[in-house]
Amino acid sequence: MVIRRRTLIVVVLVAVAGAWLIQPPGANQSAHYVSIQSLASGHRNVDRLSHDAIDLAWTDGHYHAAKSPGLDLLLAPVTVAFRHAGVTFNNTPPSTWLETATPPVAATAHDIWLLTLFGALLPAIILMLLVSVEAERLRPGTGPIAALTIGAGSLMLPFSTELFSHALSATLGFAGFTLLARTGRDASPRYRRMAVAGLLLGFAVVTEYPLALLALVSFVFVATETNRLRKLLALSVGSVVGVLPLPIYAWWAYGNPLHSTYAGAVLEAGKSGHDVLGANGNGFFGITTPDFHALLELLLSGRGLFVVTPVAAVGIVGLVELARRGQRAYAFAGLATFAAFLAYDCAYWTPFGGAAPGPRFLVPVLPFLAIGVAVAWGSMRRIVAPLLIASVVTLTVETSTSPLLVVTTTSVWWYRFRHGAFVATLGDATGTWQGRTSIAVFIAAIAVALVVGIGRPSVSAKGAATTMTTFVAWFCVSELAPPLFYIDLGTHRQTGALVATAIAVVAAVAIRSAWRGQCLHALATLTPMSVALLPTLRGAIGINAVLVTLSAVVAAAPWLRPYLARARVAQGSVGDLWKRSSHA
Repeated sequence: MVIRRRTLIVVVLVAVAGAWLIQPPGANQSAHYVSIQSLASGHRNVDRLSHDAIDLAWTDGHYHAAKSPGLDLLLAPVTVAFRHAGVTFNNTPPSTWLETATPPVAATAHDIWLLTLFGALLPAIILMLLVSVEAERLRPGTGPIAALTIGAGSLMLPFSTELFSHALSATLGFAGFTLLARTGRDASPRYRRMAVAGLLLGFAVVTEYPLALLALVSFVFVATETNRLRKLLALSVGSVVGVLPLPIYAWWAYGNPLHSTYAGAVLEAGKSGHDVLGANGNGFFGITTPDFHALLELLLSGRGLFVVTPVAAVGIVGLVELARRGQRAYAFAGLATFAAFLAYDCAYWTPFGGAAPGPRFLVPVLPFLAIGVAVAWGSMRRIVAPLLIASVVTLTVETSTSPLLVVTTTSVWWYRFRHGAFVATLGDATGTWQGRTSIAVFIAAIAVALVVGIGRPSVSAKGAATTMTTFVAWFCVSELAPPLFYIDLGTHRQTGALVATAIAVVAAVAIRSAWRGQCLHALATLTPMSVALLPTLRGAIGINAVLVTLSAVVAAAPWLRPYLARARVAQGSVGDLWKRSSHA
């Protein structure tokens, strides 16, 4: 196991930055919070604190948190320890998510922050170390860039500061997969390690039910190895033990070991607090058939994965490169995990999961994409660097200005950032620093981590041109694609999404040309559709379609040139033949 000094510096800086912020409480956090407090008090429901939460379920005359119980089960003992240490937890609901200046709400935010350190930030730190170690194993020397990518260049940054279960579930799932991937390739596999891997994967499912997809991929991964029966048996035993807390909790809380915590989820509270039930009523707990428009929205809208964190797209390319380097099973497992979660997410009734900084249900695939980025770093550094910087900057802005949004544009974050509407910090709570001075600590920690993670750049004219072209391509996608989804919302069509996809494809072709040293051709490709950046043309589907078509023609020129040359030769031959026949 190799952990480089630069990796440790990056991890420490990102951890300090995450611990510095005190995010305002929201619906998801409040549901986990009241569930944790109720469990710590020995209550089977959250009736006493139901006025403090939003994401609740109504079952047999009682309120329960409509959340997977894994995070709450782990943090309940932590809460009991804090209570014995003299910590008094406040239970005052916020009237607005940004109203942390109100003393009671600020007290609740501080209490949630205290639990977030153990339930989100600590798992994120462990995940950064795991990803860096795995990156060093697969491609030595890439540990720092892998840690930076997962810690500050992915959605793990905002979710490490929020009391969501995504950081914990992703850490458990990736730890289990990593353990079985390493153990399975040993000459004499250790079945106890396989069982531990199954235990981690099983409890990951208890923490977030969709992690069953990663568990399924892991079982298929083991099934491709030699001596698979014994390995699958050990993995199965561990998985059963890991998932066992779920039926035990359901039996204790509901009297039925098969009862789902999402059954009876409140859709509209109304006067009674549970006027309309069935928030996940369609299909199988809200999962129906995959929606193509939702898929494109998850990737290319204002909160889309490739817009907020463009470096994630490189992660897919890196996994393909990893397969070419001989790690086919590992790479295919990562790609299959990404495809499975993407299909699940676009089939869910609310793909973004409500107020979120991005597609939060895709968080479990981020460690695999970070591995892909690390693999691609060696051969595509000039492409990875600008996209990673863009990802870190975007996430830093949104995390420091309250990342939970229900709109599909990132302009709100930039507006808050320009006007100094930052979240509370540890400096604000202690009175040491206030306002912009306090948030500067968070920004400085992330900035230094970025510099340390990327390392010393190699400066050259060709590299600078490639880097600039890559950044321009991403900027075109981030500015042109999201408004087109707004048009689709009003027209109930998919035309805008298709044009946005064409913009992303043309931008990817331009980046490929820049990587091959054809920067002038790449800039020429981007020039026509960059005209749509004019304020009067943004969101105009017809004009954007025409401009992106022109860009596509320019992009295809090198491939069309041989065919045009052949056509000229053929035309000349026909002309000569005609002249000869005329003279004859």
